[in-house]
Amino acid sequence: MSNPCLYCGLSASPSQSLHNGVQYFDNKLLPVDISLVKSVILAVERNIQSIDQQLNHLEVLKGRLLAEHSHAAAELTKYRSLIAPVKRLPNEILLKIFSLACTNMSDSIDVINDPPWLLSHVCSQWRSFCLSSPCLWSTVAIPPMDSKRYHVADTLGSCLDRSHGLPLNLYLDARASTERIDVDREGHHTSILRILLPHRSRWHMLVLSCGEYHTFLDIINVWEYRDPSLTHLKKIDIRIAHYDPVYYPTSAFSKALNLESIRLRGGFLLENPSFPHLTSFLGTFQYIDEFRQLIESSPSLQDISIWYKPESTTPDIIPPTPLTHPNIRKVTVYASTTCFSNVIFLSLEELIIDSGVYESNFDPEHVNHLSSLMSNSNYPKRSLSMKVLSPPHLTPFLTPGLTSLTIEVQATNSKEVYGALMYDPESSHPAAPNR
Repeated sequence: MSNPCLYCGLSASPSQSLHNGVQYFDNKLLPVDISLVKSVILAVERNIQSIDQQLNHLEVLKGRLLAEHSHAAAELTKYRSLIAPVKRLPNEILLKIFSLACTNMSDSIDVINDPPWLLSHVCSQWRSFCLSSPCLWSTVAIPPMDSKRYHVADTLGSCLDRSHGLPLNLYLDARASTERIDVDREGHHTSILRILLPHRSRWHMLVLSCGEYHTFLDIINVWEYRDPSLTHLKKIDIRIAHYDPVYYPTSAFSKALNLESIRLRGGFLLENPSFPHLTSFLGTFQYIDEFRQLIESSPSLQDISIWYKPESTTPDIIPPTPLTHPNIRKVTVYASTTCFSNVIFLSLEELIIDSGVYESNFDPEHVNHLSSLMSNSNYPKRSLSMKVLSPPHLTPFLTPGLTSLTIEVQATNSKEVYGALMYDPESSHPAAPNR
């Protein structure tokens, strides 16, 4: 018999059968055979009991080894972390990385589990670093909430305290921010917006998922009427889940005179738009006067994306006086082009005509409104992107200043459009862009 294992106590080879001759017994056993079988049964039972004891011993040994393995793995992780490259990063580089993580918003991020809280739980060094970096706490995200949640107000209050008065970047769901679904530090029911309103002077960027819930803007409008405080607001981006054919005028941001970027999707309309520092605008107009008011009051404007959808009951009047803007470089048109009549953009570089313009009356007169934008520009290199339903929609744009062209063509008229690109009908010279 081989020596047992020094670690587990088992023999190196499996044991042999105790009584191989028992298998040759027939069905008619003699008394002496019965006695032999009973002794074999007792021997096998003792063997099973011995095996069970060895298994229990091995289970205990396994548990002890697993515990030692976990402890060793934890020690290994700790010692590896001591020489990890991130440990040697200068604080300013680490702050930049953390800042990028804290400003990269997604649907899974909210004020409860946003990056500053997660990063501060990694180690004592990171916790101290996060608590001493106010910029990491200046981004607030409130996603949709399907049920009542507690301590959101407390957590938001901690973020506002730790941001130390820095400008705030807000990513808010309108309904979740206005309904009283939480309790404040005194135990009273409150809303996220009620906590944020006293800090309006710190609002720097507002990204609002509004949907059909407009109460948020109504509350802002009332507070701004009483006490205009959105003095540092630079960017607003109001989003909706689907297109809403019902227009909703709002004056909530009419006194935020330092706005630089405005994006209003859906049916939201700005009343009395006048923003002297505005550089980028995306939104809808029902009246040409309001469109012109925005252009005239925004000398720094460079990029505009416009849905012009006039009221069907009251025809809009086109002012006869030309409107000239020196700095607008990019124009995107999504609907009717009438608002661009008698408008001159001297620095226009890029014109994008969305397929939505064909849903309006995109006749030769309306084509001329946009082609005039291109021809009146003094910029030497101009680009055009559009969907072409027929050559007459494209030909007016084929001027010598056009250097880049991107078009979407239907298969039924592709040959005609190709011919319009190759030759000018009057001069018989190539009219295609230079590149």
